[in-house]
Amino acid sequence: MTAIARFFRLFSRACLCATLGIAWFAPPVYADETTCEATDTGYDCTIYVDVLGEGPTFTYTLAETATVEIITYTSMTCDDWDVAPHAFAADPIIYVYNNEGTLLFSDDDSAAHNDGSNLCWDSYLNLVDLAAGTYTLHADAYDEDHLGTYTLEVSG
Repeated sequence: MTAIARFFRLFSRACLCATLGIAWFAPPVYADETTCEATDTGYDCTIYVDVLGEGPTFTYTLAETATVEIITYTSMTCDDWDVAPHAFAADPIIYVYNNEGTLLFSDDDSAAHNDGSNLCWDSYLNLVDLAAGTYTLHADAYDEDHLGTYTLEVSG
């Protein structure tokens, strides 16, 4: 083996070790604010909840009767529940209120993709024939031990 080949072999191993070290000790990255983007069918939001009960609220008005679908996606797996508190992933819960502040609908953990082995905590509401009017969607976390970030999609 030539000196150049030995140098590059040693150099590549050093780079691999440095990369693994950085990956091992780097802090996790997660959202620390709520953001939303409009889509063709509604909104995709990154929800950040750092205080229970103070998750973001969204007010919307329907000009006519419509079907509204609300679904969440969290990166917290079924096994993560017992490893609380989390610094990154929330257990989502969603509420829909009318314009008088009366709770009409809520959901915790009924998304169809919750398979019981890996995904367990996502919420889902399919509001069929929701009457015209003004509504408030409150996106929050299930409890103080499961605060963090998740994705919310609203369509309809």
